Formats: sequence, C-alpha cells, structure tokens
Amino acid sequence: MTTRLANRDLWLLGLTCALALVLRLWQLNASLWYDEVLTLTDFVRLPLKSIVTTYSSLNNHVFFSLQAHVSTAIFGESAWALRLPAVILGVATVPVLFALVRQIGAPVVWAHVTAVLLAANYHHIWFSQNARGYSGLIFWCLLATIAFVAGGQRRAVAPWVWFSLASAAALYTHLSAAFYIASLGVIYLLLWPVARRAPSTQTIGYGSALPLICVPLTIAIIAALYAPMVPQMITAFSAVAAPTTEIATEAVPVWRNPLWTLTEVLRSAPLPLPVTLLITPVLLAILAMGFAAIWRLNRAVALALPVSIALTMLALVAGGMRLWPRYFLIDLPFMLLLATAGTAALAGFIGKRFGGANALKATGWALGIAASLLWASRNYVSPKQDFLGAVAMVNAQAQPGDIRASFGLAARPLSTYFAPDWTVISSVTDLDLALASGHPVWVVYAFKDHSRGTYPDLMARMDESFVEVASLPGTLGGGYVQVLRSNFVND
Repeated sequence: MTTRLANRDLWLLGLTCALALVLRLWQLNASLWYDEVLTLTDFVRLPLKSIVTTYSSLNNHVFFSLQAHVSTAIFGESAWALRLPAVILGVATVPVLFALVRQIGAPVVWAHVTAVLLAANYHHIWFSQNARGYSGLIFWCLLATIAFVAGGQRRAVAPWVWFSLASAAALYTHLSAAFYIASLGVIYLLLWPVARRAPSTQTIGYGSALPLICVPLTIAIIAALYAPMVPQMITAFSAVAAPTTEIATEAVPVWRNPLWTLTEVLRSAPLPLPVTLLITPVLLAILAMGFAAIWRLNRAVALALPVSIALTMLALVAGGMRLWPRYFLIDLPFMLLLATAGTAALAGFIGKRFGGANALKATGWALGIAASLLWASRNYVSPKQDFLGAVAMVNAQAQPGDIRASFGLAARPLSTYFAPDWTVISSVTDLDLALASGHPVWVVYAFKDHSRGTYPDLMARMDESFVEVASLPGTLGGGYVQVLRSNFVND
C-alpha cells in the first residue's frame, strides 16, 4: 500500500517528469516516417465522424487519431502537432509507473529510479515522439494494472469498473492491448486458488468473483466503440493474416519469425550485437533477481512481464500475425522495474559478503541511468525516416526539367505528403519511359530489402541505370531512404 509522499519526493518526481518532457520535445518536428504519414493522410485529416467509422487498415489507432485530429486542428498541421498527443501520454506514463511501484509497497527510491529509467528510455522516447498510439497504449495499460492491483488488495467493485474503463481506452487506442489485458486475466486465474486458500493483503480481492464483472463491462464498452468498423476490421485483419498485397510478399516470412523479433530487440541495444549477446546472461540474471524481489511484494505485478510476453507471442504466432517488437512495448515498464529491483537485490547479495551494499546499489542505478541517457541520445542523431531530407536534396541538386520520382513503399508518403507533384514509378515500363525522356531521372525509395524482394526486375534495372547519390539514415529499423540519379541521359 502507498503512503503519502514527502515534499522532496514530489519535487524529485516533478523533475523526472520535466526531464521526460524535454527528452520528448527535443527535435519533435523532425521528418515523419512512413506509418506516420499514412496515419495523417488516411485518418487524422478525416472528419471526426469518419475517423470513428473507418478502419481501412491497422494504421488507424482510433483513440490516437482522434487526439491527433484535435491537436492539428488547434495548432495547425505539422509533425510536432501530429505527435503531441503521443508526447503528452508518454510523459504522463512516468508518474503512473511511479504510482504503481509505490502501490505494491516497494521502497520510494525504487519508484524514483524506475521512473527516471522510463523517462530516459530510448524506446519510450522514440514511441512518445511517434504519431501513433503506442505511448497511449502503455499509459492506459499501466492505469489498468493499477486498478488490477487495487482490486486484488480489497474486495470492492470500484477497482474493476476503473479497470474496465482503462482497458477500453487501451483497446480503443490499439487492439494489441487485448494481449496484455488477457494476460492479467490469466494472472487472476493463477492467483485465484492461492487467494482462496491463503489470502493476503495483496491477493484477497482475487479470491472472489468480483473481478469477473469487468469482462462484460469492458466488452460492452469496446463493442460499442468499434461497432461501426466491424466489417472493415474483418477485412483488414484477414489481409494481414493472409497477405496478398505487395507489401507482404517478401518480408512476411521473416516478420513472423520469433527469432527475427528477438534479433531486432537485441540489435536495438546501444552496444554491438556480439557485446549485447555477451552481457545478456548478466542482464537476465538481474531481471530474475528483480522478479524474486517483486514477487515478495506483489505476485500479480511480478507475473505481468513473463505472462504478457508468453501470451502475446503465442497469440501472434497462432494468428499468423507479424511479430513486431512494438507489440511487446507494454512490457517495457515492468522490465525496468525488475531491473531496478534486481540491481538492489544483487547489490544486497554482494554487500552481505563484502560490504558496501548501499554504495553498490547507488552505483548500479547511476550506471543504468547514465547508460539510458547515452542511449537516448541516439534518438536525435537522425529522423526516424528522412523523407524530408531526401526531397530537399533532390530539389536542391536537380535542374529544371529533371524528372523526380519515387517508387515502392516510399511512393505513398511522397505522393500524398512530401512531394505530391513527383512521378510515381510502379513498373519497369514506367522507369523506361522516364529514362527515355532524355532528362536526368531522380528516384527516392526506402526499405531497401523490401524493395529488392518485391520489385526484383525494377531494382535490377535501377542497378544498371542509376548511381546512388545518398543513403539517408533513420532511427527506424531498416528505415534508410535512398536517393538515386540516372547515370546516363538518352539522346
């Protein structure tokens, strides 16, 4: 149970939130990436009535689209205004995580350290600056967790009503919240016999049937919200599960491989992959010690990470869905909590034998925060995907009469947002017509591996007829944007 915070703790939490805000506002107006442009052009620009009745693709994170629509209506259409709701919910997640840590009775210093780690976390900053619903997904799921823990601490209806409301908000933000909400259901079933047999202050509420009221309530709310979209949703999910579009032809087998997901997570670390693999066993040991420490405080919160990961992975594999690492984002705050607790446990273990436990704890936490801040700096090295820079480069170097074009996945953001007057190339015939014009041809494309797998003939023709002018980096995995120029002019 929580106790009232001292003024010092309130000030520290305020400073942590200020740090989170600064890190999420910095370079917020950088170039939009592929998914953000589609979110803007396909959904955010629609009238409010159309946003809540349109589900032409999984790109409509409906609650976020509504928030972004309001933001851009107030501040004007820009990258920063489009991303502002994600920033606000990302910053708001920091005190919510702090409250959860205090709720389970952990030392206040653990709450501070975990909050700072989240504020400075590379991935959380990245998604808080992303015009999508993922930072909101984490925010609402953590609020649902607080209600879930409160429901376990006493037998009352109110926590489960709040749980239903937070769960519905999470599901309306992104349907992948269903995996996490279901994992809390699994945890309830696991703790129910324990709570019936030996109830404690942390589990007494799980020994009753009261939590079951949230099932029909949540279903009723979310069914009412999504009802206008159901036919479109069936079509959209069927297309992902059994893809026939050009987007899925080459990369889908890789995107559905759990080993690919694990590799992508490891590659996102700030260290070279071999070094990451070398220290992974140590990190896993710290997480295991953290799990044991949190287990003693609150079994439901301790189980949240492993149950959520396992259930999400099983559901995605069984459903034939793509195993994007972002589907596991909700697990990030719990991983940081286990890391904080595990560092304290490891320091205590060593301190019992050699002394200096408090100094070791402080050192371990300080190193973790310093590493997080250093890692976070990578967010600002380049945009997520530099379409804006590519278009500016071509426009600066091309001469009047030069043909400017895009193809592949880059064609959507360029033709609908960055450069609507450019030519779109979709076949070798289109490319040959451009080359036959007698003018230099500039081409911008992205997602090189996808382009080579989906358009092998077109890419082979480009290899013959073009030189690469630039490859603009992006923090998005595989998000480099390529700028090409024809290496000859037809007579």
